[in-house]
Amino acid sequence: MQQNQVKIIAETIANLHTEKELEDFLMGILTDSEIDELNKRLEVIKLLKVGKSHREIAKELKVGIATV
Repeated sequence: MQQNQVKIIAETIANLHTEKELEDFLMGILTDSEIDELNKRLEVIKLLKVGKSHREIAKELKVGIATV
């Protein structure tokens, strides 16, 4: 079930043609707190990719280790 939901979301996003369309879409479906959470998750991914430890990331972003 969840895989199908992800596929629907991915297809919807793939059908957007411009950055503005994507921004409008995201602003329309996400709350401010969801946008903040998504940005924090993206930052975690970036820091993991550059080799930071889970503990370093948790401290830097002020999140729990389980969030990382």
